[in-house]
Amino acid sequence: MEKRLIKILFLSGLFISIFLNPVSTIGQSYNEDNNRFFDNLNLNVNAGTTLFYGDVHSKSPFQEDWKMGFGLGLRKQFSPIFAVGLQFLSTKIHGTVINWPNGDIANLKFDSDLTEFNLHTTFNFSNALFGYKPDRALNIYALAGFGIANWMTTLRNTTDNSVIEQYGVSPNGGNAWTPSTVFPVGLGVNITLTPNIGLNLESVYHITNSDNVDAYTAGNGANDSFLFTSLGLSFKLSGSNRNFSSGSSSNASNFEKDLEKQRKYQEKVINKEQKQQQREEADQARKKQIDSNKKGWGRKSVSANLPKVAEYDPQYSFRDQKATNNKDINSNIKEEVPPPTEIITIDEGKHFITGVKNSKPLAGNINQGTIVENVNSNTLSTEVIQIPQTGIFYTVQIMASQKPATNIADLRLKYYISKQIFVSTQDGVYRYSAGYFELYDDAVTYSKQLKENGLTDAFVSIYQNGNRILYRPK
Repeated sequence: MEKRLIKILFLSGLFISIFLNPVSTIGQSYNEDNNRFFDNLNLNVNAGTTLFYGDVHSKSPFQEDWKMGFGLGLRKQFSPIFAVGLQFLSTKIHGTVINWPNGDIANLKFDSDLTEFNLHTTFNFSNALFGYKPDRALNIYALAGFGIANWMTTLRNTTDNSVIEQYGVSPNGGNAWTPSTVFPVGLGVNITLTPNIGLNLESVYHITNSDNVDAYTAGNGANDSFLFTSLGLSFKLSGSNRNFSSGSSSNASNFEKDLEKQRKYQEKVINKEQKQQQREEADQARKKQIDSNKKGWGRKSVSANLPKVAEYDPQYSFRDQKATNNKDINSNIKEEVPPPTEIITIDEGKHFITGVKNSKPLAGNINQGTIVENVNSNTLSTEVIQIPQTGIFYTVQIMASQKPATNIADLRLKYYISKQIFVSTQDGVYRYSAGYFELYDDAVTYSKQLKENGLTDAFVSIYQNGNRILYRPK
């Protein structure tokens, strides 16, 4: 009895430590959890064979000792490493022993119908050891949990088939409810067949907190157990496109709605900028009048040599063209020629950028030595590089913070970010973005993928010579 109690406590502690092991994954500061409950929810159907280990079993199992069983369950993938599942198991169990280990004749066999409900967690060794890869074809995982099992067992004599003992059987031959705790522990392999379907091979050892599964109690305190080895299919019920580009008409329609919301939002931003421009023009007029009055004092105005102040670079401003064409304002700033495409307004809010709808590559010489496009297992968790200081390219902004971020590795895992992550520190703000694209359409595609992964506030940004730039749409 003491051995059984120690074994139960050990398995319970092992399961709780695995199940409660936290994985810190946060998104942008204003949207910390975008993982909906029904995302990455899988339906598992499996069937296989059972083999009993207890008092009435042989070291060399007889052919009839192998029985069939089937399972049905739901499994929720909370992160690339951890998942929690609920399983229903229905199986038959058979055991035979002709001689006891000391040589005495036993001539016993039993048949049992067992049902089980268990709650379990899985730990993905492939993602934990080698880094998360959404296109990995094979994943190896461990499984541990606890549950409730109930069974009906009849023990017979092998010579005349007479009934010796029964357990879980009522006097009228029905099922007498005799539940017992059970602890499933095992290993599994998942093979990806399609983005929505996987093939599972599992071998799980079910340890019951009882010595009566075979209706024979030896009195040695050993628990009865059985091995269930199964082959099954898993079907992703929701969030099936978290790691794959959908291209479906419904998703395209939803994206167009987002673009329309963004267009209206940008109109509000432009109106706000125009009002700001009017206030600044009034301020400039007052300063000019003050400078003109100071000329009568017989000395040059102090403010005459100071640069004009603007919220944005003039060549990238949303302000009216007459403000940038004014000879008295920003006359010393050389205007740069904008890219050959019309760039839509960029903002820090939770919206997509509509941008340019063509596929012409941007001009400019990019320092390819600073770009890490193919992220490996090392850069995936630690590498964050500065925005290239030459050329023009598109990227997808994922986070903005007033302090350097320390959770980049967790951010990658939570939102399945497989592209290189850049950082820009303009205006005292740390802006983090993913991906390096010369085509706007490629950047939009990747922003849609990140949105489907739960990062709903990702949007396209454009950088020129290391600076984030803004254009007013025509």
